[in-house]
Amino acid sequence: MLADVSLLSLIIFVTLKSMRTLRQSKLFAANTDPTLAKIVNTPDIDLHTVNVAFNLLEDKSEYEYLNGLPTSFVLTLMTAASCLEKLVPKVVGS
Repeated sequence: MLADVSLLSLIIFVTLKSMRTLRQSKLFAANTDPTLAKIVNTPDIDLHTVNVAFNLLEDKSEYEYLNGLPTSFVLTLMTAASCLEKLVPKVVGS
């Protein structure tokens, strides 16, 4: 699971960085194609991933304390993939 999340984070990072590079390129400065503009219209953000894996803690009491904290935060691979779909525009008609 950790490898899946790390891979997905890397894919999102590389995709957004590539789109930003294209958008900022002199080649695209005079673009008038709305489809191309949609493709390269990505958020100007830097991503930082955080690995929360309490099962990797060596101290069992620390693991039990942290794992027992109430939270409603759940991020599944499907949720992350859904976020990626919203961040990266789909190419229509290509």
